[in-house]
Order: sequence, then C-alpha cells, then structure tokens
Amino acid sequence: MGVDEKILRSKFNSDDLVKINELLAISEGDGLESETLNQAYVLEGSVRNTGIHACGVIITPDDITKFVPVALAKDSDMYCTQFDNSVVESAGLLKMDFLGLKTLTLIKDTVKIVKAKHGIELDPENFPLDDEKTYELFQRGETIGVFQYESPGMQKHMRALKPTVFADLIAMNALYRPGPMEYIPSFIAVKTWNRGNRVRLGGL
Repeated sequence: MGVDEKILRSKFNSDDLVKINELLAISEGDGLESETLNQAYVLEGSVRNTGIHACGVIITPDDITKFVPVALAKDSDMYCTQFDNSVVESAGLLKMDFLGLKTLTLIKDTVKIVKAKHGIELDPENFPLDDEKTYELFQRGETIGVFQYESPGMQKHMRALKPTVFADLIAMNALYRPGPMEYIPSFIAVKTWNRGNRVRLGGL
C-alpha cells in the first residue's frame, strides 16, 4: 500500500474509496469522459468573477503591496486586494466592515423637515411595503438616493420590470450582480408575461 493510499484510507470510508478509484480510472482513459473529468479538474477552484465588498477595509501596518497582491477596482483608481477576506485574514491583516449609508442620514433629515414644515410625524419603520405611488417611482426609474437602486443600469431594469410588489425589488437586488445578472432579461420577460395574462384574464 502506497503512502497516498494510506492517506486516502485515513480520510475516506470504503464506499468513498470505491468512487475515488472509479474516477481515477476514468481520468486515465482516452474517451470523452476522461477529457471532461480532466477539464473539470483544471477548472475546479478557479475564480469565476471578482467583486468588491461594499464596506470591507483592509488595515495594514505598512504599504499594502508589501503584504498582498493588489489590483485596481473596476471603473476606479482604488486599490483592492486580489485575495478574498478569509485569505487576507489568515495572512495576518485586519479586515473591518465600515458601512456608512448616506441614505440613512437623508431619511433622518427628511423626517425632521416634514415634522418642522407640516407637523406630520413620520415613522420609517412603519412605512407600508405596498404603497402604489412608491412603486410608480420605481417603475419610472426615479430611484436616485435609493440604496442599491440608483445606478443607471438598475434604473433601466426598473423601467423594464415595472415592479408592483416588494418581492420584485428583492429579486432584482439579488440578480443585479456579476453572474446572475445575465438572468435579468428572463426575469423581466416572465414578469411581463404574467402581467399581460392577468390583464387578459380579468385580473385573475
């Protein structure tokens, strides 16, 4: 028994070992299965896309380039690490999350202004999630100042989607990021089709 086999036996049960040996036999073959398996082995663990944490900040005792490889963020001259947060932390660097939303300040100031000018006490915690006029703003893409919905791309998708329920906003927020972004047209198409059929069926 070789060293490698001893290591395998210490980590896997007999059923797993049978499957491992089957995969090894396939990988050493010449057919399409072998080629597919070996290509998958090359791709396994590869980085599919990169992204920047909304509020993650790496703190270093000296110039960051002395500790980790860096790259420029997309459409920006800001440096970001090429390692993810877990690797950076294992390298001994400090990662802190500082999420400051100007939107929260705007909401707070707006509540004060409305109370001072109109004598109306607003409670943002109790704003209804089914307000039609609010959805009309989203449908027109008038979302400047709305966190994660104010970019030109998101405004375009809002105008195409014409959201009517809170779930629409949740779904678009989840889709509008690298990877799932390609499914946005399909999501909008399904929403449009459903809306059209409800109209034809008398709202049922």
